[in-house]
Amino acid sequence: MNLAISIPDNIFFGINQTKESLTNIIKEKLALELYKTHQISLSQGAK
Repeated sequence: MNLAISIPDNIFFGINQTKESLTNIIKEKLALELYKTHQISLSQGAK
């Protein structure tokens, strides 16, 4: 599944992250939140 998120340029440039590193951060935060709310298992989150 693909999901697109629009981030205004002024915010994106202000956080000093590359697109790749920001993508990884977002994926990690989503996995942690889904695990925390018992929507996925630990092994699913690790993937």
